[in-house]
Amino acid sequence: MGNVFTDIGEGGRVFRNEDVLSPEFLPGRLPGREKQEEEIASCLKPATLGNAPINLFVHGNSGTGKTSTCKLVLKQLSEYSSRPLPIYINCWQNSTRQAILSILSQKVGDVLPRRGLAGDEVFTRIIQQLKREKCVPVIVLDEADKLFFGGEEQVLYDLTRAHETYGVPIGVLLITNSSDLMAKADNRIRGSLSAQEVFFKPYSPQELKTILAERAKLALVTNAWNDEVIALCAAHGAKNGGDARSSLKALWNGAKNAERRGSESISLDDVRRALEVTTTSAEEKEQRDEKLLGENEQHLLEIVREKKSVSVGELYLEYLGKWGGSERSARNYLRELELRGFVSSEESRGARGERVKTILIK
Repeated sequence: MGNVFTDIGEGGRVFRNEDVLSPEFLPGRLPGREKQEEEIASCLKPATLGNAPINLFVHGNSGTGKTSTCKLVLKQLSEYSSRPLPIYINCWQNSTRQAILSILSQKVGDVLPRRGLAGDEVFTRIIQQLKREKCVPVIVLDEADKLFFGGEEQVLYDLTRAHETYGVPIGVLLITNSSDLMAKADNRIRGSLSAQEVFFKPYSPQELKTILAERAKLALVTNAWNDEVIALCAAHGAKNGGDARSSLKALWNGAKNAERRGSESISLDDVRRALEVTTTSAEEKEQRDEKLLGENEQHLLEIVREKKSVSVGELYLEYLGKWGGSERSARNYLRELELRGFVSSEESRGARGERVKTILIK
């Protein structure tokens, strides 16, 4: 019986360092994001003097450089001054108030007992430790919409009120794809955050070409790629909302296809085959995401999908007529659909000047 690794052979050598094309790779510079870097740095600089930074609401489409830009600025912040304590938390992996406070406690050097503590007690210990250490936590909460999914946004109030209540400055950066996330927060949380908005517009085709060319020089061997390959990958990202991540994925998959056929250079056909698989995968992901919805959310989504556009009042009326329940429950189901990106909402004025909220399928 043969060995599968022997059977597939060596293939061609295309990669110099394929990690450079991964979403986790952090380059030394981010073309097209210089303005956002400066905005974020300006808001965080007070932390270098021991003062409260300006909280930030960072939003834009997937793959527009939000996470990478924030991570790069945090890296440079820690190189510039030892006073700030940069902390990155992905809220899909840590989606509760307790989880976030536990990470913060660990980062500030407070070892929690194994028996576990209530969230309020953990937060009290964090405050005490910060008063001793005199550092300024700068906390990035990536994919912050997950906190709202589970009703865990209370932690934002805890963190942003620390300066006023305890004299302990803490900075918060919320990263999300949802531009209207703050509109879904209650007034108390919105007021305590007082966040400055930083918008990441979609990358232009030329910006995507620049990003891909810079990464290709680091990731691929000499002569493994050409301008036509870069242009095709960039066009794919531009078509998907200016998404650099999908462009980089297309280049990586194209390089893998070249290696499999024993070539040392990527052809346009290598990329085209990669894009066929990517398109199918995206459709399958959307179908999987919908299957993860609860039965009630799926019923509500069916109504919106059928009508394309429907007022909230009409939507609730039809849903409750078909499936029963309370308007409050229907409102919660709709909130879940909005946060997960299945539907969007817009407000307008009715014939009598009243505000009318319309739900649209995405």
